Amino acid sequence: MFGLTTALDIFLKLFVLLALIFYVLPTLIALFFNTFSGKIEDIFIKKYNAKAESIVSAPGIIIHELSHYIMAKIFRYNIVSVKLFQLPTIENKNIRGYVEYTYDSSSMIQKAGSVLISIAPAITIPLINIEMIYFTYLNKGKSNFVLLLLITIIVFILTVNGIHLSPQDWFEFRKGSFSYLLILLLIALMLVILLVITKNITGYDILSKIPIDHLKDYFDWNWY
Repeated sequence: MFGLTTALDIFLKLFVLLALIFYVLPTLIALFFNTFSGKIEDIFIKKYNAKAESIVSAPGIIIHELSHYIMAKIFRYNIVSVKLFQLPTIENKNIRGYVEYTYDSSSMIQKAGSVLISIAPAITIPLINIEMIYFTYLNKGKSNFVLLLLITIIVFILTVNGIHLSPQDWFEFRKGSFSYLLILLLIALMLVILLVITKNITGYDILSKIPIDHLKDYFDWNWY
């Protein structure tokens, strides 16, 4: 049985863990691949031109916008307009595709959703690339040079511009961050309440069933 002080300690540690896994880590991944993609895009545009770069990166742009669209639908946003790909014009030289939507600003869930909607391409495309590389390079493509070359080209095409997040993406990310972190805080609180009830009332120790030693060390198993 443990009291308020121990419960508060567990609550804070749970929140930090959730924030690291579901906010900080995805943000760092998005920033890394966003920077990497931006550098490749700049080099390609300098060597050729924006229109050529757009044509080459079209598959990545389409997946980029689809990632935004699917995540927006998951959070029940109202989709106003979708353009999965377009060539740059004089008027819109930096817009290669877009998903326009509206949402209920009074809904904490929908406000928090803008975080995941914004960085969805920077998580989705690297995962697709990693899957293709893993299953092709490590399992099926060891002796097939043509297949290896094809996958390398596909990964490059998806990376160019596909992962790069727009200023509007980062604006929406920042706008939803407070609600997103608040939801993680509430989840941590509910988990602590569950732990307190199961341990103090039923005597069942949920955390002792977690088979991860480092996680047990993090929460300091000597509570009682």
